[in-house]
Order: sequence, then structure tokens, then C-alpha cells
Amino acid sequence: MLKYGNNLGNTNLLILLQTQDGQGLKINFEAMSEEIAKLALAFSGTILVWFNEEDQFDVIVEVYPEFCARKLPKDTNLI
Repeated sequence: MLKYGNNLGNTNLLILLQTQDGQGLKINFEAMSEEIAKLALAFSGTILVWFNEEDQFDVIVEVYPEFCARKLPKDTNLI
């Protein structure tokens, strides 16, 4: 993070995660957010992680600058 993402100005980063075979993610996003905060990054953007949970929910997690998670029912009518 410090080498590649420390000075991105107000750029936002969106990380898309995909599981194999519908297995859930075993990631502690709140702990990840705390560790990123310790880096004291110089950019003012946001780091977001998006993933599909069991093909039922879209989950968006903000891990920087603060921790926040949103779980939205998957809208199959948009396809």
C-alpha cells in the first residue's frame, strides 16, 4: 500500500473479490480497516471492497478511511 497507493490524491480504489464454488469469504474487514489506518496513507480517497455473498447479496465494505459495511439484496431484475 505504501509503495503504490500512498499518494493517489483523491482517487478511490474499488477491489472486486470473487469466490470459487460459492464458498464464503473468511476475511475480517474491520481488522483490515484498522491495519490500513495504521499506515497513515497520504491520499484522501476511499478504499472499497465489493463481493457477492452466496449469490443473494451484494456486499460493499469501506475499509479506508473508515470502516463501514453495506449488504444489499441482489436485484435479479437488472439482468
